[in-house]
Amino acid sequence: MNQLIENRVWKQVAVEDKMKMKIIENTIEKNEFIEMMKVEMNQFASHVDKVRCQYREIKTLKDSLKEKKVLVQMDFAENYSCKSLAEVQSAYWNQTQVTIHPVVVYFRGQSKLEHKSIAIISDELSHSTSTVCTFLDSLIPVLKEICPNVEFVHYLSDSPSSQYRNKTIFDLIANHSSVYGIQARWNYLRLGMARGLATVLMGQSKEWLTKQ
Repeated sequence: MNQLIENRVWKQVAVEDKMKMKIIENTIEKNEFIEMMKVEMNQFASHVDKVRCQYREIKTLKDSLKEKKVLVQMDFAENYSCKSLAEVQSAYWNQTQVTIHPVVVYFRGQSKLEHKSIAIISDELSHSTSTVCTFLDSLIPVLKEICPNVEFVHYLSDSPSSQYRNKTIFDLIANHSSVYGIQARWNYLRLGMARGLATVLMGQSKEWLTKQ
């Protein structure tokens, strides 16, 4: 008789007429559990190998960045709930939220790699493609101030299809030169990869806002 193993797994379940991913209790036979772990560990090892490969390529891109090229790393942070300096108790349930979109710009300055941190803050709460395009409209003039002779932009982000990886963004990149006067390429990170300084900037931006 096979021993039963209790474990927890992610599974789609119905919640208020919607399917959502939740952690549920699961019981399977020991042999089946071992085979499942073998498959998942192989998948995890493959994922880690690809992540390491991407990190090496990102480092190579930074190290070889030319004077007229910039690398723009970006990501959406979770919406920030604004707080009043002295608020009544009921204000807790009616807090205004804002979107924080951290951006880190890498560029070659005086023969060495430098970076500038930018936090775009907006009352537009949808993390959609149209929001991304609007943020880029505001970002491009800043890039030209940071690097006046910029000719090429390497964008670097994660790859949700609702934000950065879709036909609208592909069309924008194809026509980036005619729209902004700068050529561009978009590089996508694998799911679950840390976003480096962009992730740090998320926390710093929220901490700064809380202290104001």
